[in-house]
Amino acid sequence: LVSTEYKDLKFVIAEYERAIKSVNARHTEKFYLIWIAFARLYCERGDYETAFSILDHASGSQVRLQPEDHANLLIEYSKLTKDNTKAMQILLRGCAPNSPSYKTSTFWHYLLDMQEAMALQQQPTKREEHVKTVIDSYNKVIELRLATAQTFINYAEFVMLTTGDCNKQFAVYERG
Repeated sequence: LVSTEYKDLKFVIAEYERAIKSVNARHTEKFYLIWIAFARLYCERGDYETAFSILDHASGSQVRLQPEDHANLLIEYSKLTKDNTKAMQILLRGCAPNSPSYKTSTFWHYLLDMQEAMALQQQPTKREEHVKTVIDSYNKVIELRLATAQTFINYAEFVMLTTGDCNKQFAVYERG
């Protein structure tokens, strides 16, 4: 005999699968939310492997999400992992020039926040490499013309915090 909860779960899973197959992701705003909700269904039951498999599929090249949706999917996926190293690996997928997220400010600003947090948590001996990564990312955001005034302020503050060099901080302000 199959429990009611199990029957309901099978029904819910079937409905998610039906919705995902029937909706055109390119013409639907916030389509990524269906993928996130589907994955969370498994997370709530402790089945992270299946949840991550769903999100891996959703963030892959087979699913054609709008760029902003793809960025938000990667961000939400990274939050579900609860492991900074794994989260960063997920986010780095969006750094590839062929990634739909590559030219979205949402993606890059979240990535910068994560990178800064991780760099500042490092031991002084390992911090230099992480600081360089953050600076490279800030430069990429500027190169892609996604930088806002706040981006330059954050960049300058990060430079001052990590190097203590007012001249380098001022150079960042001059670029903005």
